[in-house]
Amino acid sequence: MTAQQKIGDLPFPVDEIEICVFDIFDNSYVLTQENKLFKISSDGIQAEYQVPFGYSIFQMGLNHIHKLYLFSKDQQTVIFLDNQLTELSTISFEALGYYNVTSIDLSEEDRLWFIDADKRELVELPTINAQLSTTFAVREIDKNLEDFHLRESVNGISILNDNERYVYSLTGQFLHYFSAEPQTIIDEKANAYVIRDHSLWKVEPLMPSDVKLSDLPADSAVWLFASIYKNSLYYLHNKGCYKRNIYTD
Repeated sequence: MTAQQKIGDLPFPVDEIEICVFDIFDNSYVLTQENKLFKISSDGIQAEYQVPFGYSIFQMGLNHIHKLYLFSKDQQTVIFLDNQLTELSTISFEALGYYNVTSIDLSEEDRLWFIDADKRELVELPTINAQLSTTFAVREIDKNLEDFHLRESVNGISILNDNERYVYSLTGQFLHYFSAEPQTIIDEKANAYVIRDHSLWKVEPLMPSDVKLSDLPADSAVWLFASIYKNSLYYLHNKGCYKRNIYTD
């Protein structure tokens, strides 16, 4: 892989994008400020989806069995789509007795994780049977949970904000506390990365210092949308979607 590989063209400016995520097949899923979702590949736009009227999408993500989610915090509802942007199902958190869900993520095993800020609970929810949920009390975080978001990985659940990161096991056991930086990126194995001084750094909280992995273009990308999966950094730059190996300068 070259240092930077273009994987798609954006048909609109980056500043019109609300959220962007990427899959392992180099497709980009772009939600615009007009509440339209596009699937974009190197061959152009592959599919479109219009978010239902009245839904403001707070969070979007996907797992790697080709399922996307759109989370509306205002509606307390999550919409599931396949990778062709066909609507599959919805879950209403209020119907399950949760009224202030503030962040969610979808595991590789198709299990939904979310935080309820009022109940101060971390909840694991099978998407195929929403009645069989498992709840864990979040006692270690004494701050407003509305300021935190979560990221599920094979090695645990990270609950983090711009300053702190709490890591829990997949069985709800508290494991670690780390300091954090704004826009920390968590990969599929719960490794943490930051973009600092036009470089990508792997955060090593148990080591004397972080590890610099690669230099990045000084004028590059909207790092707000950057993600890392299997040693590839995905991001937007100008009117394109790109990826690069995190160990390549």
